[in-house]
Amino acid sequence: MNLKELLQPSSVIVSPALGGKKRLFAALAERGELATGIKDQLILSKLLERERLGSTAMQGGLAIPHARLPELKKIVALFLRLDAGIDFEDPSQEKPIDLVFLLLVPEQENKLHLQALALIAKKFREDGVRAAIRAATSPDAIYRIIVQE
Repeated sequence: MNLKELLQPSSVIVSPALGGKKRLFAALAERGELATGIKDQLILSKLLERERLGSTAMQGGLAIPHARLPELKKIVALFLRLDAGIDFEDPSQEKPIDLVFLLLVPEQENKLHLQALALIAKKFREDGVRAAIRAATSPDAIYRIIVQE
C-alpha cells in the first residue's frame, strides 16, 4: 500500500479556520458522507468515540482522526490543510493542528487500518514534508507532496 492508493487528488482540501475541534470533526463527517454515502452523524459519532480513547493529534501540527465503519466497503481518506490551527485539547500537543488526515476504514479491516496509519505517520514525521505542504499554493501541489515517494 502507498499513499497514492489511499488519497485521491479531489480529496485534498485547503480550508479556512473551522473554529475548533468539534467543528473540524463535524466538517470531516460531512465530507465523509459525500465520499461514502454513510450519514455524517454516524461518521461523527465514530470519530468522537475514537477520539475519546485518546487524542489523534501527533507531533508537528498533524492529526489523524480515524474511524472504523461497518457499512464501509473500502478505505476512504481525506486531507485538510487548515489556514489556522486548532487546539486538539491534548496536553502533549506542542502546536495547533493545521494538517488533518482523515481515515475511514471498513470495520473488519484491522491490518489495513494499522498499515494506513503507519504509512501516514511515517510520511508526516519529516519536517520538510510538513513545511512543503504548509507552503504549497494549491490542493494539487499538496497532493503531489503527499504521494511523492
